[in-house]
Amino acid sequence: MKIDYSKRIFGLDVMRAVAISLVLISHTSLLMFRGEESLILTIIKFFGAIGVDIFFVLSGFLIGGILLRQIQKGKTKGKDMLYFLVRRWLRTLPNYYLILIINIILLYYLHDMPLKGVPAFFLFLQNFSSGQMDFFTESWSLSIEEFAYIIGPMLLLIFFFFFKKTDKTRILLLVTIIIIVLITIFRLIFHLNEEVENQAFWSQDLRKVVIYRIDSIYYGFVAAYISTRFKHSWKNYRFGWMIAGAGLFIAMHLVI
Repeated sequence: MKIDYSKRIFGLDVMRAVAISLVLISHTSLLMFRGEESLILTIIKFFGAIGVDIFFVLSGFLIGGILLRQIQKGKTKGKDMLYFLVRRWLRTLPNYYLILIINIILLYYLHDMPLKGVPAFFLFLQNFSSGQMDFFTESWSLSIEEFAYIIGPMLLLIFFFFFKKTDKTRILLLVTIIIIVLITIFRLIFHLNEEVENQAFWSQDLRKVVIYRIDSIYYGFVAAYISTRFKHSWKNYRFGWMIAGAGLFIAMHLVI
């Protein structure tokens, strides 16, 4: 099968390469220096977190673009949103549940550990509002993605029902901004009530928790909206948009 490289977007490929490199460097360092703590290792771990964030934004950009094109075609009914979700679920859920079941079998038969808390993994609730248990720890990112792609279409359907005459692509932008603002407020509340003592606590109880993190995917939605509605500006001022996006990305990490 011949790949049509003409449809590849160079900038997105570069971002993927950067994200993959950051995550690989982070995970390799964790394996090589297991149990050790130093400023350099903390910085490397943070690079891994940035890599995952880039993946989230890219995922939001691609999926948000698909959703936007679907809306532009007039496919805005419940069955259309369900079709959107089912297509995604068919690509992710079979493998997820297969690996989950294998992990459960290994946990029960090889380690004789209790299964308390494990049922939450079947509904992606393991890290919804707090850090997940020390089991199938790789699943946290998929949980965040699943809730992002469920909450968005559900809110869209509600807004479409009450604002029938409003431009539906603008409703998509409005819903996206509402979610980003709400999640940002949730993170601010977290910081007001919790003292982040170390990188491990920040990562487990804030960075990997659904209600504090799904906004990273919706920033990708914003980029998809801008690239579609303002194609000329997006193409001709791409470096300006890149700098603005990078600035926002850094600011969000440094501030909240």
